[in-house]
Amino acid sequence: MANKAIFNIVFLSEITEFFYNSLMEILPPDLQENLKSYSQVVIELSPENDGERAWLCAKWGVELAGDEDGNIFAEIGDEIRTSYDVLKAVTFGFKFWLSSSEGITPEFAVQISWVQDSIAIAKQVGEKRGWEAVNWKEHLEEMCSK
Repeated sequence: MANKAIFNIVFLSEITEFFYNSLMEILPPDLQENLKSYSQVVIELSPENDGERAWLCAKWGVELAGDEDGNIFAEIGDEIRTSYDVLKAVTFGFKFWLSSSEGITPEFAVQISWVQDSIAIAKQVGEKRGWEAVNWKEHLEEMCSK
């Protein structure tokens, strides 16, 4: 994924690339324009903090899943928590395996799943409660600060 042009933007950070492009696909057109205003900051992010950014996505998804009456997307939140446990086990067992630039590490696969889950939750929340309930700008700004 790295250094590929998608939506005519070249990214260094694969996690940020995946998040940005996935968010672009689900946001309504007027909010897509707002997202585009972050493109310059996003393309300058290095991949070194991608693990932390992916974890922020997981936490964001769990936060989005809750509402005043409890957890409306509990199953997805549980999947995110479970994938974190899997990540710890996979990282321990395969730390030096598949770390070449040719392969995808098990750690990266779990991190991408966190981003996918958070985007899926954001889409459901946006459709159910309205896009103002999806604090995507704040989340993206927090990702960019890492």
